[in-house]
Amino acid sequence: MTSKDLRESLDRLPLSALQVRVEGAAPKIIGIVASPDFEGQNEAARQRLIWEHLLANLSPVARAEIEFVFTFTPKELEALGRSARIAQ
Repeated sequence: MTSKDLRESLDRLPLSALQVRVEGAAPKIIGIVASPDFEGQNEAARQRLIWEHLLANLSPVARAEIEFVFTFTPKELEALGRSARIAQ
C-alpha cells in the first residue's frame, strides 16, 4: 500500500466538493478528507462512511497500513489555519 493507493481510494468517496490529502508511508499513512457533506454529522458517522468505503475497496493488509483518516467540513478545515489546508 502506498500513499497514492490510499489517495486514489479516498478520491472515489461519494462526497461532494471532496478534498483529500494523504501523508506518510506504510505502515503509518494518514488521510485527511474534507467535504461539506460532513456538516451536521458527528465523528462516528463520518468515520463509518470512510471505513465502510475502505473496507469495500482495500485489502485487510492495505487497511492495516492506514494509521488514521481525519474528517472535516471545509469550515472546520479553515478553522485549523493555512498550514492544514488541503491543496487542490
